[in-house]
Amino acid sequence: MLVLGVEASGGISGAAVSIEGRGISSVELAGRGRHARSVSDAVEALFGSLDLSPADVELIAVGRGPGSFTGSRVAMGVAKGFAFGQGAPIVGVSSLAAMAAPACIEGSVILAASDARRGEIYGALYAPDPTASLPLPLSEEAAIPLSELGRWLANHLPRDLPLTIAGNGAERTAGALLAQSEFEAPVHLAAPEGRVSASPASVARLGLARFLVDGPDDPDALDPVYIRPAVGG
Repeated sequence: MLVLGVEASGGISGAAVSIEGRGISSVELAGRGRHARSVSDAVEALFGSLDLSPADVELIAVGRGPGSFTGSRVAMGVAKGFAFGQGAPIVGVSSLAAMAAPACIEGSVILAASDARRGEIYGALYAPDPTASLPLPLSEEAAIPLSELGRWLANHLPRDLPLTIAGNGAERTAGALLAQSEFEAPVHLAAPEGRVSASPASVARLGLARFLVDGPDDPDALDPVYIRPAVGG
């Protein structure tokens, strides 16, 4: 199945194409505040570089956030428009899960941390699931003040398991934890390639896995995940 993944919830806007879960090509454009043009340009550039047409797409996967309110909204609009125009099914994917998936390590819990600014992260805990291609969520997605992160983790993290922090807020999150006595579990940073915003390629892979388990989403009911009221950005 040929999948188009679209993501713009973080500092990177882009699109990717995968076939049967294997990445074929992706285009990523950096920079907040340029989401509408970046997402559309990425999709156009992607198909301009491939021997494929939009009509070949069999599934659209879109990152729902949480993250940039503007970026998540724009990505959703582009994905829905593409799905409607091509008559293709669409699925929404947690952008935090898309951050966590490349960093999943057996025996470790993953904290996907997206920089929410204002002294907070958007975060959620995940574990590898050997029976599926999707990371297994261990907590709800939440807007977490960095000053309260140790307490939040103490209430949600399974005991005696090391923590690996992934996402574009990983360094800030690890630094905040070092100063908090409530948290004592071993902490590791994901590899550099795992300390970035959710990628459209990861969204495409997780979108296919979700589709094979749950089927398509209803486009009319599919919306971005904001967590807190939008105030711009």
